[in-house]
Amino acid sequence: MKLALIFITLLSWFVSAQAYATTQVASVRAGWHDSNKVRLVFEVKGGHKAYISTLEQPPRIVVRFPNTKKGLRFTRKALNMGWVKRIRTGFGNRGHYLVVIDLHKQARYRHFWLAGKHAGEKRLVLDIFKPGGQLAKSAAKASPQQKKTATRSTGVKRVMRARPSTVKLARHTQRREIQQEILRFTRRPLDDRTLIVAIDAGHGGKDTGAIGPGGIREKDVTLAMARALKRRIDAEPGMRAVLIRKGDEFIPLYDRPRLAKKYNADLFISIHADAFPRDRRVRGGSIYVLNEKGASSAMAKALAHSENGSIFLSAASAEKVSYVLGDLVRKANLQASRKLAQSVLKEMARKVRMHKLSVQSANFAVLRSLEMPSILIETAFISNPHDIKNLRSHRFRNLMAEAIVKGVKRYAAKRARQPHWGETLFVHYKVRPGDTLSEIAQRFGTRVSTLRRLNRLRNADRLYVGKRLKVPVSEKMLAAL
Repeated sequence: MKLALIFITLLSWFVSAQAYATTQVASVRAGWHDSNKVRLVFEVKGGHKAYISTLEQPPRIVVRFPNTKKGLRFTRKALNMGWVKRIRTGFGNRGHYLVVIDLHKQARYRHFWLAGKHAGEKRLVLDIFKPGGQLAKSAAKASPQQKKTATRSTGVKRVMRARPSTVKLARHTQRREIQQEILRFTRRPLDDRTLIVAIDAGHGGKDTGAIGPGGIREKDVTLAMARALKRRIDAEPGMRAVLIRKGDEFIPLYDRPRLAKKYNADLFISIHADAFPRDRRVRGGSIYVLNEKGASSAMAKALAHSENGSIFLSAASAEKVSYVLGDLVRKANLQASRKLAQSVLKEMARKVRMHKLSVQSANFAVLRSLEMPSILIETAFISNPHDIKNLRSHRFRNLMAEAIVKGVKRYAAKRARQPHWGETLFVHYKVRPGDTLSEIAQRFGTRVSTLRRLNRLRNADRLYVGKRLKVPVSEKMLAAL
């Protein structure tokens, strides 16, 4: 009986320890502590560690909660409190929960822990000082003992006896890791950063693709074309290319856009050279975007079937690539993909022979994830003798690469001040109890006057629970998704 009691006691202690091993960020409150300081208070259950750092361009404070099970209920919350713009949240690598605090200007901060109301609860208090204010200067002059105490309270580990160069390198590495973690929801406009283009050479490895007369293989010509395009893009200032397939290797279709996202690519271009054996006279290039409802022509349907119908794409694989993002971003990327395709098509038509002089659409598996604006280029038909000569020609590959780059530059110039996923969209919002126009406008990053104009609301009485409002989705909100 005693052994059973001891076992139950130990088991209950173990379960309790496990429960507190993971962190839960229950809530956050924001308010003016005084005119020179904005205070954020995080209610934290379980583990009581937080790693806090600052980032620049744009200015941000990043709070990382390790080993977090649950986070805040929102993913984006506009604050607009002086120099503090908004809070964005998301789960990063290694189970870290990220809270990104966007600032209008770089600001200093101070943080400390307080006891919570209940056992196992604590409060992380983060004070963000007014840039250039008196309190910010005094915070910067904190004593070494205060800094040491603050560091210990957040759980940040310091190497006290390490060389300055080693500490500096460790800090740089940590900042790079943080940058990579939050890059997926912190994309700046195209005109103040490098445009990254992911180039996907179709097929590869055991998947040879189409085979033309004389044994010419699609996987070989697409890789040669992708390399030529990469050289041309890398030569452009403000642009950089990454190859999804660097050699003769097999990469599943659903992994290709995933790799592009891993490289933080802004655009995805898949290169192909398909065959149409029923009529070897067919020649020239075409550009495709995703059409989820079906192919735009019999030719497009046939090409999509040839790209998707190989034994290397299983039903489970198709599930992984379909509808990865929400409808909002998918629609934005579909529209942006068409804009990109139109720009590239216009330039290609000036340099090389085209089979179709309008943008086509088909349900290509490699385009389905829509992580970014994505197009598929059929450079030529490997079943046509004239196109085979072109595909083997350095001159043709260079002409094709030059045309594609000009099209990408034209697209990027038009979309320079917008996030990388493109178009401004409208959503229908259903009014809930307690909603006001000002709160809805703040939530979606728009203005009350804009909501009134779009929905023909002359007075507040016409706003009732259940009413569907047409709400514009701003660039800032898209950039925060």
